[in-house]
Amino acid sequence: MAYTDITPPPGLNKIGSRYTARNQWFNGNLIRFFNGIPQKLGGWTSWVSLPTTSSSPSVNPSSTNNIRSIFLYRANNNTRYTGVGTRSNYNIIEGTLPSDITPVTALVLGNNPVACVSGNSFITFTCTDPHGLQSGDLVRISGLTGTIGSIDLTTYNAVASDTYDVREVQSVPNTTTFTLSSSTANATASGGGASVVVSAYLSVGSNSFLQGTGWGASDWGGLIDNTAWGSTASLDYKNQLRLWSEDNFGDDLLINPRGGPIYYWKKSTGTSERAKLISTQSQTLFPISQTEIGSTTLNGALTRVATTINVVSTDGFYTQNGYIIVGDEVISYAGTSATSFTGCVRSKNNTISKAHSTGASVQQYQSNVPFFSLQVLTSDQDGHCISFGCNPYYQDDINPMHIRWSDSENAMDWTPRATNSAGGVDLSSGSEIVGALSGRSEILIWTDKAMYSMKFIGGDLVFQFDEIQDGITMISPKAAANAGASTYFMGERGFYKYSGAIEPIQCPVEDYIFDDLDISEQQKVFAVANPRYNEVWWFYPSNEMNTLYAGSGTANSDLVSSANSNDPTRCVIYNYVENTWTLNNMWRSAGATAYEEDYMLLGQQFNSINSFLVRQDDGDRSNSLSADASGNDFSSFIESGSIPIADGDQFIAIKSLIHDMEIGGQNQSDVTAKISVSNFPSESPTSSSTNTVTNTTTKTDVRARGRSAVLRYEHKDQDSFFRLYGIRADIHPDGRR
Repeated sequence: MAYTDITPPPGLNKIGSRYTARNQWFNGNLIRFFNGIPQKLGGWTSWVSLPTTSSSPSVNPSSTNNIRSIFLYRANNNTRYTGVGTRSNYNIIEGTLPSDITPVTALVLGNNPVACVSGNSFITFTCTDPHGLQSGDLVRISGLTGTIGSIDLTTYNAVASDTYDVREVQSVPNTTTFTLSSSTANATASGGGASVVVSAYLSVGSNSFLQGTGWGASDWGGLIDNTAWGSTASLDYKNQLRLWSEDNFGDDLLINPRGGPIYYWKKSTGTSERAKLISTQSQTLFPISQTEIGSTTLNGALTRVATTINVVSTDGFYTQNGYIIVGDEVISYAGTSATSFTGCVRSKNNTISKAHSTGASVQQYQSNVPFFSLQVLTSDQDGHCISFGCNPYYQDDINPMHIRWSDSENAMDWTPRATNSAGGVDLSSGSEIVGALSGRSEILIWTDKAMYSMKFIGGDLVFQFDEIQDGITMISPKAAANAGASTYFMGERGFYKYSGAIEPIQCPVEDYIFDDLDISEQQKVFAVANPRYNEVWWFYPSNEMNTLYAGSGTANSDLVSSANSNDPTRCVIYNYVENTWTLNNMWRSAGATAYEEDYMLLGQQFNSINSFLVRQDDGDRSNSLSADASGNDFSSFIESGSIPIADGDQFIAIKSLIHDMEIGGQNQSDVTAKISVSNFPSESPTSSSTNTVTNTTTKTDVRARGRSAVLRYEHKDQDSFFRLYGIRADIHPDGRR
């Protein structure tokens, strides 16, 4: 009989069983549909490696350091920058050279601050003031001299040319001491010299999302900081999954670890300078009229714990409920006299309480930058810096539903006044802001209960806030992406499109995804646009992949790994022009779109410690590379659902197949075509025929008999790809028995 076209329509359908998806594509991996044609996914190339530390004498962090954020922008002089945030640090990449700009705090140490005890394999550092460190944090050390207990202290000094040369804190005996690993001491001794400098990195965040913590959760119960039951446990960002938000402010960069303070990196200082607390930056960066700022000096030395601060004069300062900055320490006060600030609370806005000498400068703290923030963005249209989920003006506690913005074109000034446009507002629907994303003419905001629009209107209100829809949210802070003229996001039970109104997207793989999703790690879900192929990719932690690889001792570092199986190991791809869906196994932790270069930049874990950036689909569309980051080939396949005849009432016999297929690339390697059959929907298909297909293959002879058939095409080779245009089969009924 004549050949019958049995080509399934584009896209995967995983609603129900293989029989439910009859005459459709049911399964696949590393496959996409483009122009309605299934084809091998493009490969990826390694771009920049991000070691967390250098080699000796440094020690690596004891756990994984996955990339959690990627941000690309171009400065006014056309210099291109890539910001990359990990669990432990933040890097700025100029060209292909990463520079560590992680905020650090200089700790105060006295003479000979290092000690060891005979028989112990660690050294103890003693600080003059509380250090704020916790176990696992990173420090960089210089100025150590001499030997104590046979331990050469000079090996702990950082190499000036190596910004990654850091050490991991082993333990924190108390607020003023910490320990580092060492060789075994042969005597009890102390030393180190008089010029020891320790720079403490921004506290290392968690690599997993901790359930039951967060804003509004009780701080009793312990266990988060390994404290005993009934003791308080810190629930700040230090203990939670480390996520970053960032945005450029002109040439410069705003950086915000979720739940932490806002930092500022100034391009003009170069990559040798680290990001600093925006609140302690010199006010000369963004000048405020001196007539609005009180300025004086200390009238006597100030201890680290003093709550009354004596100055020459308080003229020009706010008389009540103000903030001052002494050195780089921010201090709040409740009242004033002619020569003192009273009711002071030290170390505000994430600064460290220190002793200050007579004559030290004291200024009115005008910026009033949020102490804590869940996310930071820049409103490009009007030049406001915006903090989502932060402490309100002159309040110390975070309000996860509060939004504040700075004065226009002034990232330092957050104090609302009649002469500026700084301000703030509370959203009403929900208990926490999940995330925000700049759209075409508005900023979209998702709370845990509703979606909002934020538009600049100027005037006294500055911004207009409208609730788009109640009862809808985003599954994670980074689960939305702009693509084409719309915004696409993943909710808690579905996918949505926004282009002025919210539209649910019909997704035939939706149930499979949400059944597969590791809900305990949903905060790691992220989206990235791939405009080259009209796609949006969502990466999510997969229960199936966790089960498959956990504890196996085997891994494919490019696809999935047992080293950190609770990270995103699977992605779902949506073609928003053709309305098709595919699923792929791929281990990635963050992503961004390089619109000008027409590829995606993704974060990939190389091993249990180091990460690197890969360029996905970085090649000619007509001849896309098909190798992984190490230059190795990778396997892809596509598989149909059941293909029955006469609704499965009769047996079918398939004698031959004609494959309308293109095999391209340098190698043009073969494609394996498999056909399997079954007699009942509950039966697993049994392999019946396997054939090799090349560019010169006219047809393949098969011998397959059953009530339904399943077709599978596999391809594995670098520098080679395939596209499957159509399938015709010599099929005829073969009886009812």
